[in-house]
Amino acid sequence: RALLGILVLASVGWARHVVPLPKNVYDGSDDVSTKIVNGVDAFPGQFPFQASIQFNTNFNHVCGCSLIRSRWLITAAHCINYAPSTYRVVLGLHDLSNYNNGGDPEAYNVNTIILHPDYSEDPNIGFPNDVALIQLSEDANLNNAFIETIELAPDDGHKYIGDTCYISGWGRISGPGPLASILQYA
Repeated sequence: RALLGILVLASVGWARHVVPLPKNVYDGSDDVSTKIVNGVDAFPGQFPFQASIQFNTNFNHVCGCSLIRSRWLITAAHCINYAPSTYRVVLGLHDLSNYNNGGDPEAYNVNTIILHPDYSEDPNIGFPNDVALIQLSEDANLNNAFIETIELAPDDGHKYIGDTCYISGWGRISGPGPLASILQYA
């Protein structure tokens, strides 16, 4: 029940993490706060909760996820359609194309995948409850300087309307274009 509570809390986007931003990234004069495609390069360790879900067979990046507990991550349900053994999760990663370029990547096997019980893949209703939990086969190494859990916001009634938020991941760098190699944020 506690994990379902976390799932529901996270499904409405109430996650906070204090992320130090370089002074030259956002001064209010550009549109970094409106970008989803073509974000800004993060520096190594800027988003230590960010992880890469990858196929176990070829290590290709599938989707991003966030570490919420030492053994649990949250992601979009549409990202994980296969058995847990199909995937691995890499934490502490900065560059998908060169694991030695920043960060200190560590790969973990996936033990369990839990989709939101009301998730629907129906595009006609907008993929409601598109959220899932991933359980690792072992605790993540929180002694690694590049791996940390994200702080979930308290259930204190705050609505977060108008609050600034940041997204991170290895998403597309242009509309139908390639994925970013370096972790991005917007």
